[in-house]
Amino acid sequence: MTVALSGDGGDEQFAGYVRYWSTRAMAGAFQRLPEWFRNSMGCALERIPVSWVEKCYMPWRSFLPQQFNVANFPDKWKKLVELFQGGDIQSLYRMAIHLWPKEMLSELLHGELVSSQYEEIFRETEGWPVLSRLMRVDQKTYLPDAMLTKVDRASMAVSLEVRVPLLDHRVVEFTSCLPDHLKYQRGKGKYLLRRLLSRYVPEALFERPKMGFGVPIEKWFRGELKEMVSDYLSASRLKREGLFDSVCVETQLREHFSDSANHCYRLWALLMWEMWRERWLD
Repeated sequence: MTVALSGDGGDEQFAGYVRYWSTRAMAGAFQRLPEWFRNSMGCALERIPVSWVEKCYMPWRSFLPQQFNVANFPDKWKKLVELFQGGDIQSLYRMAIHLWPKEMLSELLHGELVSSQYEEIFRETEGWPVLSRLMRVDQKTYLPDAMLTKVDRASMAVSLEVRVPLLDHRVVEFTSCLPDHLKYQRGKGKYLLRRLLSRYVPEALFERPKMGFGVPIEKWFRGELKEMVSDYLSASRLKREGLFDSVCVETQLREHFSDSANHCYRLWALLMWEMWRERWLD
């Protein structure tokens, strides 16, 4: 096998991610709620143990509409709680996709954050439909910087050419002109793709919850990788390097190791940076 086809770009053009729909729904709902009520709800939800909510959720998961049928429930619940702290579409989407809240990121990096491409895209798309704005953010950031980079490195490592037909410039130009209702309808994304696919493939093969490609990092960091993570993210090492706030990182480690919170993705990002730094900069 020398060439393979990838479906990358489908989610970012046809509203395939649940976070698009949930952010739009949240933005519409929050605009109708007083700020004091949102803050009160956020504080109330924060006091409910995630483990208890998950136990109540799981038995009903298979009976819920697809947009509420989620994987990695603890992480989604935490983000739901954080969403009550925001209100505008830009703040809401930041909470949905970013590993660190803006205030905590400032603390982690010892200072104020500069404006990034994220804010610039929202300025450029002012007046666009909500779903189109959110997809545009991912098309310019998450897709090229994460998904395509991952596929390219993994495929090139084994001399495999991977093509992405959905990112042909003619397809992208066409989808950018489509109205949102052809991408998202009745609680489901990729509406147009689903209609086309149903002509050739039984619906039972694609009318099911979205599944990612995650590995159990949460458990690894509390088990066999705990010592390695503790070493790379130790206070002495971070203080010596001077980039990350050691107290902030230590708090994340303590909460994760004690199983009081799930910070695996934050810790993974920090670990990858430290391992890269050790390999290429030290």
